[in-house]
Amino acid sequence: MPICIVAGAFVLVARLWLTWVLTAYAVLFGVNLRQAWAHRERSLTNDLVLVA
Repeated sequence: MPICIVAGAFVLVARLWLTWVLTAYAVLFGVNLRQAWAHRERSLTNDLVLVA
């Protein structure tokens, strides 16, 4: 198991509020993937999600 996963799990256990941050980034990443899958990589929505 990579050291970054172990360290990240330790940080998530120590600071539980970071799970909300992780969830928000996962949702934004999902929107970005959906835009890319629909071949709209250069759309304004995708740009805003990428910057956020």
